[in-house]
Amino acid sequence: MYADYAFRDGRLNWSDTEVQPWPEGEAPMPETIDWLVTVHNRLVDHVRDLPDDAELDRPRPTNWGDEWRTRSIIGAMIAHDAHHAGEISHLRSMLGTDDGWQHIKDGFG
Repeated sequence: MYADYAFRDGRLNWSDTEVQPWPEGEAPMPETIDWLVTVHNRLVDHVRDLPDDAELDRPRPTNWGDEWRTRSIIGAMIAHDAHHAGEISHLRSMLGTDDGWQHIKDGFG
């Protein structure tokens, strides 16, 4: 949704299937992961397609009606994804029998 307003035509809303493909609580994990990869790659494409670094300071629309610098929108989107990844990691560790991080167990930490 955020990328649609900043880099496309800003036509999406929260009820669109492009934004919310499944009813709440019914997102199947394999399809959800594929969807997340697709929308992440779309953001990467938008950033890659910026003609130069000066575009990072260009104001762009947000879906809540403000204008933010491009760099701030990109940063917010990255922080948003990192926040939710942390929530998922925390919930998985609380629900599991072992809260250790696999990369540390494998000797990479």
